[in-house]
Amino acid sequence: MANATFKQGDKLATSSICDSECIFEAEVLKRTKCTVTIRQRGYDDKRCNVVHDDEGNEMIYPHGRYSMCTIYRANRDVQ
Repeated sequence: MANATFKQGDKLATSSICDSECIFEAEVLKRTKCTVTIRQRGYDDKRCNVVHDDEGNEMIYPHGRYSMCTIYRANRDVQ
C-alpha cells in the first residue's frame, strides 16, 4: 500500500481529543516538498511542516505540538 500524502485541494477533518463531536476541518491550499499550507475557518492560512508516522504516512500539527493538539493525517481526508 502506498504512503498517504497531502495534495493541493485535499479536504481534511479530525475530531478533538477532548470532544468527539468537535470537528476541525481544513483545506490544503499549497504543497511543497516539506510543507503544507492550509486554510481553516476562523484562523489565518497556516504553513505547517510535514512529518511522517511510523508507516510513512504524512501528518501535520497546525497549532503546535503538545499533548492534546490537533493532528491532520493525509490518510484521513474527507471525500
